[in-house]
Amino acid sequence: MPRVRSSRILLSLSVLLMSTGCSTEDSPLIGDTPRPVRLTEVQAVGHQEIRRFPAQVSASKEVELAFRVGGEVVEFNLKPSQRVTKGEVIARLDQRDFKTEVTLKKSEFDLVKRELDRATQMMKKNLLAQAEFDGIQARLQVAQGALQLAQDRLKDTVITAPYSGRIATTHIENHQQVQAHQGIVLLQDHEMIDVTIQLPESVLSQMDAKRIDPSYQPLATFNGSSASYPVTYKQHKTQATAGTQSYEVTFTLVAPKDNHTVYPGMGATLHLDIDKIIADKQGAQRFVVPASAILDNDLIGQPQVWVFQNGLVSPLDITIQGVSARGAIVSGDLSQNSYVVSAGVSQLSEGMRVTPVVRERGL
Repeated sequence: MPRVRSSRILLSLSVLLMSTGCSTEDSPLIGDTPRPVRLTEVQAVGHQEIRRFPAQVSASKEVELAFRVGGEVVEFNLKPSQRVTKGEVIARLDQRDFKTEVTLKKSEFDLVKRELDRATQMMKKNLLAQAEFDGIQARLQVAQGALQLAQDRLKDTVITAPYSGRIATTHIENHQQVQAHQGIVLLQDHEMIDVTIQLPESVLSQMDAKRIDPSYQPLATFNGSSASYPVTYKQHKTQATAGTQSYEVTFTLVAPKDNHTVYPGMGATLHLDIDKIIADKQGAQRFVVPASAILDNDLIGQPQVWVFQNGLVSPLDITIQGVSARGAIVSGDLSQNSYVVSAGVSQLSEGMRVTPVVRERGL
């Protein structure tokens, strides 16, 4: 009986060893299985990185004209869209009361002036006190000021065009009674127009005034026309537009002289080459990669991308230099047509074997 039990035990051990050996030889190692990843081809930033911004057209110069005095309008025959030249009469008030005022103030001034002439002769003969003489001089200055004010009020009864332009709109009719400082017409410059865009904070914060080429002129296109027109930078605001993280930037250009009509308030599109205005840090070559390909390494405080080569991935330090419509603009030891992992970068480790799922060219 003992012999039989020993034989059975030995047979069972042999079968177990044999089955174990077969399992080890036939099963692959889990660590050798390549991880599937999505790759994107790296593209170098070209000479043009065009962004298109919706824009609003406005007059380069615009002013609302008004009388400084009130009265009845006796000359006003302009209509909206009518052009005027610099110095042309826009409107005129009834001047009768103002001319009468000038005549009265002139008489008062002449009277005090003659009185001062007599007082001067008396002072030479020591027949007049100095205090009385000073009082006459003061009254002459008051009379002179009143006369000048009356003359200015007479001039203010006529409004002339401060520059050549177009009447955008009118607010009164002829023979109407108007108050001082009441708007009469809105005058707009018709030779130059402005094109205003909202520039995002992400772009404006990367601009380098020293690097911007002052001769660079973006292009503007207007709704309903395929023609493009060069524009020149005019000004920008340093306070963000309410409710947005963008800043108002204005460009100017000569109003189109072709058959395309452009009025203030119309829409436009500004074509801006971002590469012309974004700071080029240390002159490094720049590349475009997907934002999803960038991983912030908290251990070293450095953004990285994972580069694919020969079936393996390895991290590469980069410097983020900006953003564009195609992705993030970075610099580093990259090369044109190399590949980076664009999804699942947080699951990678250096030297890991991977297999591409899809290779996308560009962004």
